[in-house]
Parts: sequence; structure tokens; C-alpha cells
Amino acid sequence: MSETALVVGFGGRSGVAAVNFLLKNGYMVIANDIKKEETLQEYIEKVKEPDRVRFILGHHKTDILEGVTLVVLSPGVPSNIDIIRTAKEKGISVISEVELGFRYHPENWICITGTDGKSTTTSLIGNIIKLKYPDSIIGGNLGIPITDLIMNAKKETFVVAELSSFQLENIVDLKPRIGVLINIARDHLDRYDSFDEYVEAKLNLFKNQTEDDFSVFNKDNKLLMEWLGKRPVRSKRSFFSLAGPVDDGACLEDGSFVFYSNKVKEVLFQDGEQQIEGEHNKENILSAITVSKLLKIETEFILNGIKSFKGLPHRMEMVRELKKRRFFNDSKATTSSAVRKSISGFENIILIMGGRDKGLDYSELNEVLNKRVKTLILTGELKEKIKEDISYPEDRIYIIDDFTEAVQKAYEVSKEGDHIILSPGGTSYDRFRNFEERGETFKRIVNQLS
Repeated sequence: MSETALVVGFGGRSGVAAVNFLLKNGYMVIANDIKKEETLQEYIEKVKEPDRVRFILGHHKTDILEGVTLVVLSPGVPSNIDIIRTAKEKGISVISEVELGFRYHPENWICITGTDGKSTTTSLIGNIIKLKYPDSIIGGNLGIPITDLIMNAKKETFVVAELSSFQLENIVDLKPRIGVLINIARDHLDRYDSFDEYVEAKLNLFKNQTEDDFSVFNKDNKLLMEWLGKRPVRSKRSFFSLAGPVDDGACLEDGSFVFYSNKVKEVLFQDGEQQIEGEHNKENILSAITVSKLLKIETEFILNGIKSFKGLPHRMEMVRELKKRRFFNDSKATTSSAVRKSISGFENIILIMGGRDKGLDYSELNEVLNKRVKTLILTGELKEKIKEDISYPEDRIYIIDDFTEAVQKAYEVSKEGDHIILSPGGTSYDRFRNFEERGETFKRIVNQLS
């Protein structure tokens, strides 16, 4: 008789992928979601063997755990709800969708996490690795569930996975060959009881590593370095830095991207030869160089992978130039730290911010706002909170609730040579389904300007 697995949080890409993966592997499946059936039809239609699935929708009652031997929790569902607590009390294994994929293919995982820059770094690393190992898998929090991709993996296939703190909460055996933590900043305080709890979820990435594995960290991130002092990892550590030389890892030195191994220096290429802009993207490049060198990938593949990479949509994406104003879509910047990193490489900025609150403090933006931003346009649910948190001249702030009008105002007050940047600092859920829809809306409005 087949075992029964319960997928909690069915209504999303990870939930559907987990259901289909479990079905392929012989499980009977219960698909559960707090949303009601009428709102989940698009996901129900993606289930490949619906006759083997019980859909229990509209609630998370604990009695549905009867007979269940495995619970797969989607990242959008908090780990502290009653049904998950009860499952753990009953001794039922609770895992994330990425853990499910790891159990099927536990070899050659390269895992990337951090507060900001995960998707770009994951895609960049994947771009390099695929040049040498074309059958590599790239997915995870990028929007492509690992279990959608991994069924056809060979033993030697590399899995390059972006992992969020939500996905890392419920890993059990997952052990990356290389784990990367790009940075730590305050985030998701609307979900976690404390910042420490959020950091602990991130550090789960390294808990199963041994001395034979590798870890990569941002030496410039003070919070991260403080945590490593308290929570050392067992794997071999490498670092990257914009501030100069490191013993083992990549750095920016004298205008060049450089890699050090056992204090031997290799100059790779000049800053400016890459296509992606911004100081934060230089960090992403350094982390990708470090991972690639640890994998002993030849320099020619690294250079080709970096120089051919044009970035991802909605991450400091150049939209257009109009009357010598450049428009950038950075809709994915949903934290204050992401905003700071995104705009720190530009001057003469008209900045559009606003969205839904994640419990963050925007006062950390004071220095960069006053140094680089000419005019601040605030919109969405966050507009008043941002204004209260920051110290910035009121006569240079416009509060505009309508998103289209906010973009139009940014253009109206701009001058030749200005950079008009959407970098919201909050989630999109106050008025959009996701950051992609917000970014596409911004691009459409910008492309209609004349």
C-alpha cells in the first residue's frame, strides 16, 4: 500500500510541483490549502494525476493528518501554524519542497541564499556552470521549483538552487557541496518573531556540511561576519570582498576582478567589461567567481559566463532612455538594504519607493538618500511609514498614491542626466500580485511616456 504525503500550501508553483513529484514517486497525495477551491482552479488543472489526489481546501484542520507519513510545506506557509506543529508532535516528518528534491538527487548541489541578490547570483553561477556542464539544473526560489526539474537528473548533474529563508526552515538532510551566503540584512520581520530567528533560518544551509564541503561568504557584510563569529561552520570557508584582497576567494582590486588561492593572485578582467550595473552586482559577480573557481571551472568559461550575462528582469533592469533620462526597473528590491545597494552606484536619482510593509526600519537609508537622491516619490501602503522613518528634506518628497501618477511625476521633475529608478523597498501585495506584475506595469508606463 502506498504511503500518503500531505502538501500544505498547494496553491502555488512549489505546491503543484511537490504534488506531481510525489505522485511520480508512488505516493498517494493530499493537497491542502487555506484558499478555497474556486480560487485554485489554475493549480488544480496542473496536477497530472488528479484521481490519486485528495483536495482538501479552505482550511488547515489537523484531522487531515490521519494516515499521513510525510508533510511537504510550501515556502509561503509559516512553519508555526497548528497543523505543522501537530504533525511534528506526532512524529511526522515535515520537509520543504527543496528537501524533497534533494532526497531524490543528493549530489552536486550549489545553494545560494542571502537577503538580497540571490536570484541574480544564482542565475549568474548557473550561466557559468552550464557552459561546462550543459545539463545543469537552475531553480528554486527563482520561480522554477527544483522538483519540476530534477526527475531527469543524472548522478553527475549540478543543481544550482536559490533558497529563501522560508525554504531553509524545513530542510533535514540537504547538504550543499558549496553553500553561498551573499549577505544578511533585516527582512521578513512580518513573518519571524525576531531578526535572530530569520538569521538562524539562513544558517540552516550549512548545518549538514562537513570538512569536505565549501562555503562562501561576503566579507564586507558586518552582520554576517558577526554571526560567523558566533556560529562557525565546519566546511572550508572562502570569502569575497569589494574592499580589497582576501586570502582565499574573489575581490575587486585596483579596478579588476581578482581571485586569490593560497595567496596566489589571478587577475580575471577589468571592472566595466560586465553588462550588469551597480555595486551590488559586483558582489554578485565576485561570489560567482569564487564558486566557479572552487569547482575548478576554467577561466575562459567564467569570463564568457559573466560577460554574456545581461541580468534578470526587475533587478536594476534598464528600461529605456528618454530625453537623456535613464529609467531602471528594480521592482525586486523589497527591502531597505536592497534599495541601498541598488542606488549606491548612481548619482542624480529620482527614486520611486513604496509597497507593503515587512516590518523594516527605513532610517538606514538616510545617508544614501541624502547623498544620491535628488527627489523621492513615495507611493503605496508604505508611503507614510517611509516618510516618518527617514531624515530627508520634505520639499524634495512627493507623496502620490496612484502608481501611474507617481511614475509620471518622477519624469516630470527629472532633468537631463537623471536616473529614474523604481526600487520599492516593500512587497508588491498592496496593489499587485507579485513583483513581476509591478515591474511590468512600471515598464509599460515608462514606455508610454513621450
